[in-house]
Amino acid sequence: MMKNKKIGLGVTAALFLGSTVGFAAGAGFFDNATTVEQNIYKLANIATQNKQKAADVQSKLDQTTGQQKNLQDQLDSLKQQLANKQNEVNAKQSEIEAKQREVESKQQEVTQKQQEADKLRNELSNAQNDSAQKDARMAELANLSQQKVNELGQ
Repeated sequence: MMKNKKIGLGVTAALFLGSTVGFAAGAGFFDNATTVEQNIYKLANIATQNKQKAADVQSKLDQTTGQQKNLQDQLDSLKQQLANKQNEVNAKQSEIEAKQREVESKQQEVTQKQQEADKLRNELSNAQNDSAQKDARMAELANLSQQKVNELGQ
């Protein structure tokens, strides 16, 4: 705003001086003063255009800065979500590892019980074999005793 006032004052002063000097100096000087006056207008227009371009660039910069902040906020939010998910994954992994240890412990118990069952089956099989041998021996003894009774009874 202050720049426009200065430019306006400069243009007014140039016009006043140009017209005064042009009137006093004659037609050749007046042509030069008109050229200077036109150049001042052109420079004022260029300054105004540059000011507008600067304002446009500043607006784009502000917009880009705002977009950058929004993107940074989104990135920070995504990082936080990722950290939260990683914490959830870590918690689930800990649960899985605890369940895996529990399964391994149960598997060891199953293996131990299977070994105990195999041992008991072997003992039962041995006991059945012993019983069968004893039954056979008892049957043999019963036959012998029957034969002795029959021999004595005749």
